[in-house]
Amino acid sequence: MNDAQEGKKRVYIFLDIDGTISSSVHKIEPEVALYLNEISSRGFILVFVTGRSYHWALDSLKFLRSPYLFSWQNGAVVAAIPSGEILYKKYIGKGVILIADKIAEEHSEDYVIYTGIENDSRCYF
Repeated sequence: MNDAQEGKKRVYIFLDIDGTISSSVHKIEPEVALYLNEISSRGFILVFVTGRSYHWALDSLKFLRSPYLFSWQNGAVVAAIPSGEILYKKYIGKGVILIADKIAEEHSEDYVIYTGIENDSRCYF
């Protein structure tokens, strides 16, 4: 029996990518990759959460051999990988963008909006 299957409860481990499992933008140390693959094979469900866009972050996780959950754009989307099935999706609405525009203008600042994988993760700023 796998460690995570005792009592038949699912055990999820949530991890950030940048600075938590990675030492640089696209580099996961071999020891970290080995450990994550080991605990995944023992039945733990890995969930990776990032503020990155889909394409930028997914490349960092190519070392994984077992299925996992992946959440990008600060939790706006959650998918099962490798199937790609979208489990949750909630983008910000136009009203929020209008408020962000006003705040940015008042403070002479800029911001970036990612459009999502449906639009090839194009960004606007």
